Amino acid sequence: MTEKFTQKITANPSQFSLREEALSLKLKGKEKKFPISRDGSGKDVSIYIDEETGEKFNKIITWSAPWQKLISILLKGVVNVSDIVKVEYYYYSHEQNFNYLDSFQENTESEIKADCFIISRIFGDYDHVYYPHGNSERKEAEKKIFPSSILEHHNLLADEKRGKFSFFDFGATSLGKDYKNPKKNHPTLINEIKEEITYYFDKDPKRNEILDILKRKVEILARLYSDDEFKRFEKIIQRSGVRLKEKEQKALYGYIKERLISLNKLLSEIN
Repeated sequence: MTEKFTQKITANPSQFSLREEALSLKLKGKEKKFPISRDGSGKDVSIYIDEETGEKFNKIITWSAPWQKLISILLKGVVNVSDIVKVEYYYYSHEQNFNYLDSFQENTESEIKADCFIISRIFGDYDHVYYPHGNSERKEAEKKIFPSSILEHHNLLADEKRGKFSFFDFGATSLGKDYKNPKKNHPTLINEIKEEITYYFDKDPKRNEILDILKRKVEILARLYSDDEFKRFEKIIQRSGVRLKEKEQKALYGYIKERLISLNKLLSEIN
């Protein structure tokens, strides 16, 4: 019998993964959330609670749940992402407790922008949006959540006053189909990424800071895709629930590796 969590979890949620087999989730009810949106309306979200620890979870009802879990595992420790767990037949996204999340050392806005670039350009999920200070929709959302400083951007929770943030919901990822059709050769891919860096960052006053953060994180991720790391990748695939044959796993591994190599090479050449 699996040992359950028996007390409140007070560890930093960015530094550990939950043991899904130890969770016992029950529907608590609905909570009103006020994500940044054009119409300013809130949304009712069904919240599930672990009976022992009180940790919060959101149920994921989509075919892409295993792929979401895969991305969260691959990014864990480099980008702060919510754990995705499978309990019985369903997948759930963990809602991190910001009271126990350490403040990040980098400039929060710059790190978020660097992380968004990694999530989109390497893992094919372009559905994470950060709304900067001064944005009119952001101002309206800030009024609704006051006195809390935890603001829900698009698939991103951020508390910039305390230097904390967490990404969630990778349901828009195209990784599951992109790896099957790697059309770009190496030089073409580098040129494409270079154009995107120019477009998104060259006019940003914190350009150099963003690129420094991006470079460090990409170097870490690239080391996880060396020739002797495939066995580790196989185990992650198994944990995620994504069903791929060995040939498909190797193709996916090679696809991610190639994109990391291209981005890493380009960043090493940028001043």
